[in-house]
Amino acid sequence: MSIFPANAQQEPSDKTISRILQTQNSKLLLHTDAPIVVPPPAAAATSAGFGDGYATITYEIGSTSQRKNLEKWILWIANTLPASFGNTSGTYTITITIHDGLGKTLLAKEPILSVQWSTTRGFLFIDKTVSDLRSTSWQGTLISDMPVTQVNRAVRIGIEVYQQKDRSLDFSAIKQTAQAFSAGALAGLMPLPAAAGPIIDTVGNLLNSFYQNSTKTSLLEEQGHPLQAAKIPLAVMFDVPNEDPFPLPVNVTIDTRKSRLINGDLPGGRFEKDSLTEAIFANTSILIVDKPVSIVELISSSTEPRFKSTRTLLDSLAAGQDYGLDPNNRKEANGGLLCSNLYDALNSYLSPYDARAMFWAFVTKYQKQMKKDDCLGTRKSELAAVGLSVDN
Repeated sequence: MSIFPANAQQEPSDKTISRILQTQNSKLLLHTDAPIVVPPPAAAATSAGFGDGYATITYEIGSTSQRKNLEKWILWIANTLPASFGNTSGTYTITITIHDGLGKTLLAKEPILSVQWSTTRGFLFIDKTVSDLRSTSWQGTLISDMPVTQVNRAVRIGIEVYQQKDRSLDFSAIKQTAQAFSAGALAGLMPLPAAAGPIIDTVGNLLNSFYQNSTKTSLLEEQGHPLQAAKIPLAVMFDVPNEDPFPLPVNVTIDTRKSRLINGDLPGGRFEKDSLTEAIFANTSILIVDKPVSIVELISSSTEPRFKSTRTLLDSLAAGQDYGLDPNNRKEANGGLLCSNLYDALNSYLSPYDARAMFWAFVTKYQKQMKKDDCLGTRKSELAAVGLSVDN
């Protein structure tokens, strides 16, 4: 049974991409029925609330029935792909790519299947290929908790195949590097310390080295998708002569949530009483490549001067010292300003819900070491809007 909708074989409409790559003895029919949508920033609402939250993008290959005949499924692909590249020996890697909505920033480049093929011996190492796929359970995470903001409201998703002549690759090594790259790419959307740049670049260069000197073909051109909860069926159809067409279905899912500080969603956009503790301020972190770094550390060492200015306040309070309580210490008369800078910084790393929760935790934890009312300023009503208040 075909995985395509009933109209899949009809002429493509303006919302459907269909392309045929003809080779001497086989062809690939590339199809998706997902609409090409790049919503304007002001028009694309997300299900995360306020217009901001987080999006996680996952994928799953094939259906349960297709996986039962795993070896035949991979052999079919292996016997079709090389013909499209002139029957050349080498490694063929099918990859999902994700760019930002403008198509400028690469956010994920995840290999989902890699096969080795020889002109003399055909498909090699089928046992290892099957084992590699089974070890991933045919699924994975492409992007985890990407901030959805006024700027980041859509992504472009596509499927590519890379062919490297006369070269074998370690599939698990590529996969691990790809996951580290994605974490670094997402962190790169935020204000980071100067030292983070070279670390992210190193992982990007390592990932690029795997694909160096390779030939790339787009199996499915990148298409825009708004960052709102959705299930997106993507499919590449392998049409082998004298056989029924065989599909490579890749089901992509976008999930959104308002907060990553709690399990589950926020009913009515408000935190339940006792769902948060002061500890979140010190313990909440962001993954940079493969290392979690606390948001407090990121803010105090940011290249953004306003954010970095909070370091004096944060260091003093964390050391158990008072800040701004001595009327004779004019240097510490800027507590309200530094709290305002801190609040803006938190909103640069987190959703509005989580930024308010983190600010609530900060004020609650250190309220006796500083002028609480000066720090809260006009933000008391913003905290109340998400169910939070600072008790004495």
